[in-house]
Order: sequence, then structure tokens, then C-alpha cells
Amino acid sequence: MAGYSVLWVDDHIEQYKPFTQELGRRGIHVYGASSIYEAIRKFSSSGNIDLVLLDLRLKDESGFDFLKRIQTRTNLPICILSSYLHLEEYQKRISRIRKNVGVMDKNLPDPKDPSFDSFVSKIRYLVENPPKYTPRQSNEKLSSNFLSKDPFEITFSEYVNLPSKIKRSIRNEARKLAAETLAEEFQSGKSWVLLCADPNKPVKSLEDTETIPTSGEVTSIAMELDRVPFQFSAPDTIDDIATDDSAAQGNCVGPDRLSSYPTVTLRVAGEQLDVHFDTGSPWTFASFEDLNELGVLSPSLIETDGSRGIRTYEYFSETIWIDLVNQRNGRVKRLGLSVRAVKDWSRSPFAIKCPSSCANKGKLCAKRRALVGRNLIVDHELEITLCGKTRQSTFRKSSAKGTK
Repeated sequence: MAGYSVLWVDDHIEQYKPFTQELGRRGIHVYGASSIYEAIRKFSSSGNIDLVLLDLRLKDESGFDFLKRIQTRTNLPICILSSYLHLEEYQKRISRIRKNVGVMDKNLPDPKDPSFDSFVSKIRYLVENPPKYTPRQSNEKLSSNFLSKDPFEITFSEYVNLPSKIKRSIRNEARKLAAETLAEEFQSGKSWVLLCADPNKPVKSLEDTETIPTSGEVTSIAMELDRVPFQFSAPDTIDDIATDDSAAQGNCVGPDRLSSYPTVTLRVAGEQLDVHFDTGSPWTFASFEDLNELGVLSPSLIETDGSRGIRTYEYFSETIWIDLVNQRNGRVKRLGLSVRAVKDWSRSPFAIKCPSSCANKGKLCAKRRALVGRNLIVDHELEITLCGKTRQSTFRKSSAKGTK
């Protein structure tokens, strides 16, 4: 099988070393570039590049700048590879690209997982069959092909390469078709349901106390059945400050914080955050965009749909390493925290806007980019205490497992 050379432009290219190494083992040599300047230099000096994989959100300039610089210089196949395809601002900018380029979501399969074959096949296909349409034209063709299909008949390999916007429409249709099944499962106490080929028959359904399969395990199930892994969660029970009324009563006292909530201090990838702590929530939620920016998410995640009442949202279940910091004495405990990384946080049920009484009125609470639930204390057998006088939280090892 012929080998190819790929220029992969990403400001976190070192994070993808396992991917580039596995591609190399499969005959695809990768030139990494962490900036537009480096990409242009390697693009100009390497005469044997067959494909460019282009991230859009870079530190110095954007991927759009790279496209402008080379658009008249080459007909080389280019594929946008981004985690932000679901954001409306990016969708609009991508739709305005007049060059024929491919578009791929950066939620890539794990290099150790059999599903990585789909990523390798996609690269080979792009080299051998360069994009013939602009992103807007391709999106229109895909929409007409897939949105009229039965979502439970779409194959796994077809689904993984679809744009995020079309995936969302397909999942919404699957939710409608499986509404009765999901209602029965959730009413019987299930908190998570996986459907693949049959809207009336769950492949797997779990209660709160059971472990949700990893992304790799779900991928394996989907590949074996060759169908889309539709994952849904029951409405989350959260004792939350989520209305302007409660904030107007004095809970919101500044441009970026809700004083009525206790916080816990977490250190994630070197960045220290004071995160709202809600013992009413069984889960920890965080902004996908923020966590992805810190480089702590696995690129092999599969999206899941959750709901809160009638509002739905998209998220990934992921375990990230954090330092839990004692706010009183600075003592640190290293923990693996299970997080639901919520896509497009500003539109999620967990975002809070400051009321008119606040200087930040109408804008999202800047510190409310995450919400720590009781899984932090249950999973790690901790006791967290909030001092009413100093409003500082402290923690210690619990004497009884599962302390809440």
C-alpha cells in the first residue's frame, strides 16, 4: 500500500504524538506544525506533502489565515480538523470558504482502538479523492443524503465522518423515534441508554450506580453492529441556582461570581479554578471548549445527548486529572475526576446569566464555566467542609465510604 506524507497544523501537535506515530506505522508520515509560520515554512520546503490537516483555532493566527495565504499557491488537498465545528461562528466562517476543502471533526478514534482504521481510511481517501466542493456545497450534499435516512440504518463508518451539525440532526431524529423506549427506560430507573440498530431495543441501559462504558467500549459495540451509537441520559436532578429571580435576590454580587454557592478550588493543567460546588448534582459538568483549550480531553470521545427537563445538551463523559486544593491551607490532593464535558456551554442548561442588578448584567457568569457535583466526594471517599465564617472549603478523607 502506497505511503503518503501529511502536514498536520495544530498548536497542540505534541498532544497528538500517539496519533502521528500510529499513522507512521501505517505508512503515513506526518510533518507537525504548531503555528502558521511553521506550517508555511514546512509547506514551502517539503515538496512531497500529499495532504494538509488544518486546525482552525491556533495561538498566533487562525487556520483561516493559512487558507488565505496558500489559496492561490496550490491545489493540494486540505482538510479542516477542528473541535469547534458545532459552534455557529465557526460554521458561518467555514461556509464562506470558497476553496474546495474537506471538513472533519477532531473527535478522533483512539490510536489503540480498531476504529482508528476509519481515520486512516479517511486520510487515504482525501489524498486519492481530493475535495471537489466547498464546505458549504459538501454540507448541502450530505444533508440531502442523510437527513432523509432512517437514523438507525446509518452505518458507523458513514456517521463518524459527518459534520457535527448533521450528526446533531440525526441524533434528534433518533430521539424522536425512540421516545417511548427512552421514557420506559428512564421511568424504570435507568440513567443512561445506548441504542444502535433498533429504536425499540436498547443495546445497554444503566442505573446511576453502574459504570457507563468508556468511549472505546461504546465504539467497539457500534463497530460490531456497524450502526450509530445513539447514547441518551435521563433528566439530571440538580439543586441549582439557575434563574434570574434567585440571582436578583442578592445571590449574584459581582461581575463574575455567585456568592451563595460554595466553591472548591481545582487545578487543571496548571490553571487554578474556583468551581461552584453543588451537592444536589450527581455529576460534575464543565465546558468542553474550556477543557479542550487546556488540552486535557481525549480526542477519541463520542458525543452523548443528555437532558434537563425538556432541554437537551451534548456532552462527553471523560475522566481528567485534577488537583483538589484545600482553600484554607493550600494542601493538594491529586484525583481522577469524572466530568461531563458539555458542548457549547453558553447554550447549555448549566450556564447562568447575571441579572440587571449586576454590573455584568445579561452576560454569562464568567466563573460559572463548570459545576462540581457530589461524584467528587462519593468517588474519592472525601468529606468537604465549608466554613460559614471564612467561606473557605476544606477536605479530608472520609471515615465512611460514599459520604455525601
